[in-house]
Amino acid sequence: MVVAVVLRAWGLGRTNLWFDEVNSWEVVRLSWPAMLANLRLSPVGPLYFVLLKPWQLVFGDSERALRSLSLVAGVLVVPVTYAIGVRTLSRRAAAWGAVLVALSPLHLYLSQEARMYMLLTLVAGLTVLAYAHWRDAIAAPSVGGRGAGGALVAYALAAAALLLTNVVAGPLLLALNL
Repeated sequence: MVVAVVLRAWGLGRTNLWFDEVNSWEVVRLSWPAMLANLRLSPVGPLYFVLLKPWQLVFGDSERALRSLSLVAGVLVVPVTYAIGVRTLSRRAAAWGAVLVALSPLHLYLSQEARMYMLLTLVAGLTVLAYAHWRDAIAAPSVGGRGAGGALVAYALAAAALLLTNVVAGPLLLALNL
């Protein structure tokens, strides 16, 4: 996790915002009603912007501040990857997966963009993890645990968040449920 943070934070605000990032900056500078009206016309789901607006109010609207939401989401993908690996494969595979995500050049690049890509990756990972919990709860109901009902609710909430981040992620839900 420390390596993931250091690699993603290195040079976070070094470059100016590029075209798509400027779009993120312009959208979150709108009032809440104007922003939500603007997002109705957007092909991208509203969740990223709904989270980025208060983030920007707290941390500012510099390049570093706007990109830091993606940095946090990108770092959180590392333990989510590990959790998915432990749940579905093994601790060894989970560790390798987490290391590969932490060091992935594409992942590093997208963790420094003021766009929804890392939030989408994080929510997709959480959706897969919630699905795995639900699948396991159905296969072997736990005594005194959350059970299949709670796992299904977690999966449904994660799936809704996934679609609210970007509807392009819909095929992931189709694949999981097939």
